[in-house]
Amino acid sequence: MTRVRIYGDDSPFGEWVRRHPELDSIHHGLTVNDIDWIFHKYRDNVDGFGVRTVSLMMDLETKTNGSTPNDYQKQTLFFRHQLLQRKAKLVDAITGNRIGVWHFGVFVLSMPATYPGEKFDFVTWYHFSPLGKLLPAELTVTQLVDILGFSVSPYDLEPLSLRRHHKTSQVLRTIRTALGFPTDEFITKRS
Repeated sequence: MTRVRIYGDDSPFGEWVRRHPELDSIHHGLTVNDIDWIFHKYRDNVDGFGVRTVSLMMDLETKTNGSTPNDYQKQTLFFRHQLLQRKAKLVDAITGNRIGVWHFGVFVLSMPATYPGEKFDFVTWYHFSPLGKLLPAELTVTQLVDILGFSVSPYDLEPLSLRRHHKTSQVLRTIRTALGFPTDEFITKRS
C-alpha cells in the first residue's frame, strides 16, 4: 500500500490515491510524491546592463520534525533535480517570448518542528552532490529567507552572482566634436 503520511493530514487527492490499489507502490513499483514548493523569481535583471531579465527557480521538498526523505523519495527527488538543474531559453506562457530561465534544481528543507523558527532558531538545508548524496548545512531562519529570495546561492550559501560571464573590452577611438576638434572616446564592447 502507498505509505500514509507520518505527520499532518493528507490532502483530499492524497487520500484518493491511497484508496486505489492499482496505484499501490509495492505491487506496481510506483512511487508517488507530492511536490511541496516551487520558488520562482520571475523578474530579475541580471546585472543592470540592458533589459535582459532572467527567471530563477528551485523546487523545495519540506520535512517536519527533523525528518529527511527515505531512499526511494531521495531517488525520485534526485532524478528530478538532474532533469531540472539547468539554464535554458524557454517560452513565456504570458508573452510568448523566449526568456532565460535558471533552474537550480531540487533542495530539501528539514525543520526541527513544523515551520522555520518554531521552537528552534535553525533549520537544516540539503542540496544534492553530483552523485545524489544529500549534503546538509545548518542555517538560521534569516539565511533560509535569503536562499528562498534568491539573494544567496542554494549550493554554497554565498551571495548569488547573476552577472553575465561574457568577455568585455574597451576600445579607444578618436571622434570629431561638433566644432570639428578631435577627441578620444572609450567604447565598451560586450560579447
